[in-house]
Amino acid sequence: MLLKISVLVFGLYVIYARSDIDFVDCGYGTAVEEVLIENCTLSPCVVHIGEAIGIKMILDKVPVLDELHVGSYVTIFGQKFYEVNVFTTKPCIVECPLSQELRNASFDVAVVFGTNLVRRPAILIINTTYVSDGKEERGLCIEFEVDIF
Repeated sequence: MLLKISVLVFGLYVIYARSDIDFVDCGYGTAVEEVLIENCTLSPCVVHIGEAIGIKMILDKVPVLDELHVGSYVTIFGQKFYEVNVFTTKPCIVECPLSQELRNASFDVAVVFGTNLVRRPAILIINTTYVSDGKEERGLCIEFEVDIF
């Protein structure tokens, strides 16, 4: 029994230690295993109005899909406050359409914090919609704390 508990505790520590920052996986079907944010090693991440940050998400799997749409917004006091621009050079992780499921895929985006934002603590949410055979479904989603300056 003690060995099982030790293995469980060690396993949880390894998973936690792999994450650069604290994040919430708010998506469906695609688990986000790790999030790496450019120039951010602690939560909350400090971001500056008018600047862009690079974000790399390591995903457990990506299903077969024709298109992937990505969006991002900031919430303040639990309310959607402002949509922020998000860009990716590979919208279907590798190329569209994605004809076979991917495992341990890396999804990279750049988020640009516009000049209309308010300087204060907030939550940044990045989410996707998968399109396959003409049907849309919610895909990956992450949220994490940012301090906007």
